[in-house]
Amino acid sequence: MPPSSIGPNRCILPILTLGPDNQVISVVGTGFVVGDPSVLITANHLFEGETSAEEGIFGALYGPSNDLNIATFRRIQRSPDHDIAAVYMQGVPWIQSLQISNQEVLCNQGVLTYEFSSTRIETLSTGERQVAFTPFTHKGNVLRHYKSTFPESHPTPSLDTSFPALQGASGSPVLRAHDFTVVGMLVANHERHLRPAHVVRIETNNEAVEETRYFLPVGKAIEAHFVLEVLDQMEISVT
Repeated sequence: MPPSSIGPNRCILPILTLGPDNQVISVVGTGFVVGDPSVLITANHLFEGETSAEEGIFGALYGPSNDLNIATFRRIQRSPDHDIAAVYMQGVPWIQSLQISNQEVLCNQGVLTYEFSSTRIETLSTGERQVAFTPFTHKGNVLRHYKSTFPESHPTPSLDTSFPALQGASGSPVLRAHDFTVVGMLVANHERHLRPAHVVRIETNNEAVEETRYFLPVGKAIEAHFVLEVLDQMEISVT
């Protein structure tokens, strides 16, 4: 029986870059936990241009707000062809796993996401740095299903959501609203510059024209069933 509610901060975690002594440098994105043993799934591009995780540069923040901890990444498994990465989370307490779907969600069903795009790094008077969380929940629907060929080098089954994927939201799960099953993973934000959502045009008697264009940013996500396919190719089981 599907759950009637979830604790999103137990299964959706912010991903951090870390300095010496696990000092938080920045928040680079979001990941979600699936499977048993637990695996953190996120976007591959979060780690591009970074040094090896074996140097302790990455971690995920977990735990209740009054007792936060950092799980550092010892090994990140990255798909060579797709924007998908995974980290085993053995021995990390408190976290919970989400279910992941092997079927497309219908466009008339509600979906939502929980992400950490507005999380901030604050420096205290003591010089110590701390993370200030303001996670967002977005709710809407899937606009379309399609195969994306740009910027991907390989065709990737994708979907667009009616809400945007802001910076820091990459790797967030798209959840089917009625049972909180993962149906996609956000990887990018689209602004439809060629097709604005609305155009206001004002023409004056002297033939001057004033035009205002309103653009509709939408989120782009990789289909969950394709995430499962790529994880299987990486020999990672989450079902």
